[in-house]
Amino acid sequence: MVLLNKDAYQETREITLGHKKKSQILIEFSDWLKDDYDIEVLNFEFGKMIRPDKNYRLCIIVATEEDNRKMLEAPFKINTAYQQQIGEKFKELNRKYRYTDESNLMDLFVTFIDFSHEAKTLANWAAIKKARKMIMDKYDSVWDVHAQFERSVVFYYFDHQIKENEKTGTNDRITDEYYQILKECDEFDYFQPDSFLVKFDSKENLDNNYEGNLFYYDR
Repeated sequence: MVLLNKDAYQETREITLGHKKKSQILIEFSDWLKDDYDIEVLNFEFGKMIRPDKNYRLCIIVATEEDNRKMLEAPFKINTAYQQQIGEKFKELNRKYRYTDESNLMDLFVTFIDFSHEAKTLANWAAIKKARKMIMDKYDSVWDVHAQFERSVVFYYFDHQIKENEKTGTNDRITDEYYQILKECDEFDYFQPDSFLVKFDSKENLDNNYEGNLFYYDR
């Protein structure tokens, strides 16, 4: 998993695919969030935090990146007013459904996760082995294919090959072929041709600027 734990991802997957029904508290909570904030909520994850300054975390699992952005007041900064309002609503519903002990909600931390990002990342990671072999077997100019999160990087050996292969249409062919393999792993049909990204780079750049280390490259 990326940000969600395995159990929360699997439960959300089952709900999204229609294999599991939403609980009553989730139904009422997601309906309220839709009415008040115009976001689609698939599930929530509630559990004790590792951080010592907080007690429990309520993670709202939203359907799309757009839904996630609606909860921000600035890039990467959650709207604190929304956090408070949503936390109070959850406490109200908890009194109705007795989901957890009220003492667990005294210092509740509310956050949000985009499920589509989680699912697309896992699909890409699942596809990379087959995609790498296909591309490297077919194109001699490719040094490696590296999966990041929901996008991948095709490394040629040298910088000049990037522009040369752009002119010949090789970059587009590789992108199309990668996409066909990726769609085999895309169980939610999240990836579309106009939103899927393959980046083209070179081993020369990796060696010269990142000490040849993919860990430094990804940071």
